[in-house]
This record gives sequence, C-alpha cells and structure tokens, in this order.
Amino acid sequence: MPGPVAALGPGPPRPLWGVSEPALEGPEGGGAVMVEGRSRGGVSTVEESPGRGEVPLPGRLSRGWCRAEPLRSEQFRAGPFRARVRSMIATLQCTVIDCPDPAALAAFYGRILGWRVDDSDPEWANLTAEDGRRLAFQLAPDHQPPRWPDPAYPQQIHLDFDVDTIEDAERAQQELIELGATFLHDSGGERSGFRVFNDPAGHPFCICYGQS
Repeated sequence: MPGPVAALGPGPPRPLWGVSEPALEGPEGGGAVMVEGRSRGGVSTVEESPGRGEVPLPGRLSRGWCRAEPLRSEQFRAGPFRARVRSMIATLQCTVIDCPDPAALAAFYGRILGWRVDDSDPEWANLTAEDGRRLAFQLAPDHQPPRWPDPAYPQQIHLDFDVDTIEDAERAQQELIELGATFLHDSGGERSGFRVFNDPAGHPFCICYGQS
C-alpha cells in the first residue's frame, strides 16, 4: 500500500515518510498547504512561495502525526506559506525569578519591556505583556545574589534584551543605571555587541545590539 503524500506546490506529490494522515490540496487548484506535524526531531520551518514547486517537510517525522490544511484564499494570494514540524510536550507558561522583593524587581523589568505589573503581593508579582507572555518574581527570603563572573555565586538566570544600534544601547545604559541596574561589562564594536548589567537583585542580564 503506497504511503501518504503531500501536495505542496503545483508539482507532483511526493511520499511523506512516517505521516499518519494524507495532506490536503490547496485552494483553487494551487496545491499550497499549511502542514503541522509532531515528531521527536525538534522544530523546524520551511517557507516558500506558492507556484515554485514542492516544499519538503524538514527532517524526518518519527512516530508522530501530521495534519495538512489548505491555506485560505487570502493567505494563498499573500505569497509565502509555511510548513512546520513540531515536537513538544507542553508550552512555556512563564519564567519565575527568585528575588528578595518581587514587586520592586517586577517594576524594574516592566520598565525595560513595557509590560504591566499585575497580581502583585509581598511574595509574588506577575509581569505580563499584551500578547500574554509573562515573567514572574517570587520571594526568596534567604536569596543569595549572584556575583557574576564569580563561579562561587552563579548567575542563576540570564536574560538577553535586544535594541537596534549602539546608540540605543548607550541610551538604554543610562536609563538602566537610573533604574538601579549596575553596569558590569561592555563587549562588542560599533555594529554589534552586548553590554552586561546586574539587576537590583544581582541577576546579570545583557542589552544586545546589532544582532537582529
């Protein structure tokens, strides 16, 4: 019995290794589909324009499932489409950082990211973005602050933040120091690099520029 096939683009369909369901054809005879699959091989993405032939799924599916759905007409006319293979157990709800003052550290990172502080009390504070991403801060009464780069006091957690240019990084440095950050190290040139700081609780973080 022949295996399932995927019709990605106007060319002839190809066999799709290890897929439990056949793909569907795209709208208006174009053959463009959006494919989601689950495997043990990690996440990978391929983007291509309809009408330029087939787009093979990246990697090899393994003991998983694959679902192919037609793109809507407006998606098809827009140009690129995406074939994606996923492997996951769960989604990340939030990242929790230990600190001696959750509300104060949430306010600090809220100024960096422009996120709102909510559900704040003496033991816990949430920092939430408009799209639902979250950082949380948890009271650790006996918190021992990191002393990067001293290996006897490891950094515990490390966050990287992006800005566009070195001028943006310089402006960010001034604002961060005013908010209570400590400047530690400058690594980089005029076009790209990063600057290392400690937050008010001692956790190191970086302002990266020219890396997007």
